[in-house]
Order: sequence, then structure tokens, then C-alpha cells
Amino acid sequence: MHRIFIIIALILTSFQAEARVLDTVGATYPIAEKDALLEIEEAARKVDWGSVFERKVWERRVREFRPGDAASLPHAKEDRSRIVDMIYTLEYDIPDEKGNIIYPRGYEFNPLEFMNAPLPTLIIIDGSSREQMDWYRASPYFKQPDAMLLITGGSWYELSRELKHPVFYLPEQVKDRLKLEAVPSVVSRNGKSMEVKEYGIGKKGK
Repeated sequence: MHRIFIIIALILTSFQAEARVLDTVGATYPIAEKDALLEIEEAARKVDWGSVFERKVWERRVREFRPGDAASLPHAKEDRSRIVDMIYTLEYDIPDEKGNIIYPRGYEFNPLEFMNAPLPTLIIIDGSSREQMDWYRASPYFKQPDAMLLITGGSWYELSRELKHPVFYLPEQVKDRLKLEAVPSVVSRNGKSMEVKEYGIGKKGK
């Protein structure tokens, strides 16, 4: 929309620059065509400027959105891997429809024992680090169909457009549940556990 204001400014400037008093030569007739400036003013009056600017505000908010629970992590200094136990302990009783407790507080279970479907591979990087972005692009995970990219820094909007696939922020709860300690990390299922691999991609560019 800023282009409209630029065009109007240029038109007004050209009108002022070309304005001169000329003698009348020959017969005069009324102008049949509408004045160009009047046409622009009429078109401008038909625009709902309030909704236009409101839309711009919301578009900017969407582009700059970052959830309050987005996690941050330091950069990995070396390659290392570990197995994360996914056993979960209930913090409250779970009753049935009649109020009978079927799973008491303190009950332990592993959710992976009940999940037969394949889980996506999680790639966690600092999206504001060009070094980690280059590592991700060069890795086999970049084109892996079941990989999901989570970031601790950078703009999800800009990275989504650059990479041409969805980008998500890493929630603090997921960081704690998977015991993530550094980025870049790759998380994948390993039987009834999850395996976390950290990559130290320092100056030597592993």
C-alpha cells in the first residue's frame, strides 16, 4: 500500500512542476475526461484504510510470533549420544466414568510401549546460527520426509520461507522431557526409549 502514497506524491509533484499560466489560443471546450487526481482520490476513499492497516499489524505479529514457553539451549561442543528413559510417573489419580480410580497417582508407564506407529525424527538447532543452518542443510535430515525441525533461535517465519518447509519453536516442556542439553541435537526412537545425538560443529565443521 505504501506504493500508492509514493505514486500520489509523484503525481502531485509533477503537477506542481508543470503548472504554468498560458495564453488562450483558439476555441476552448470543456474537458470530457475525469481529472486523474480526482480518480485517485475517489479510489482512495473507497479503500477501508482501517482494515488495511489492521491487517498489516496482524501480519507483522504473525511473522514475529514467538511462544512464551520457547526454550533456549547452548551450542554443543562435541559429538555425544545418550538414551533417554521415557517412563512417566502419574502426578494425579485417573478415575473412570464412575469415579473409581483405575490409575493411581504414582503409577509408572512407558508411553512408547503403547505406540506402534513410527515417530518423527526431531532436529533441534539454533535457527539464528548460520553455522548450524549450513550443517542442517548438508545433513541427511534436511530431505528426510519424517523429520521435524525445531528451533531455539531465529525467526520461524523467515526460516520457513527459506527452507520451504514448516519450522517450529522448541517448547520448554519438550526440552525437559527429552533431557536436551545442547544444539544441534537429533532425537529418534530407539526401541522403548528415545536416543539423543548432539553434534559439535565448531570451527572444524564436523
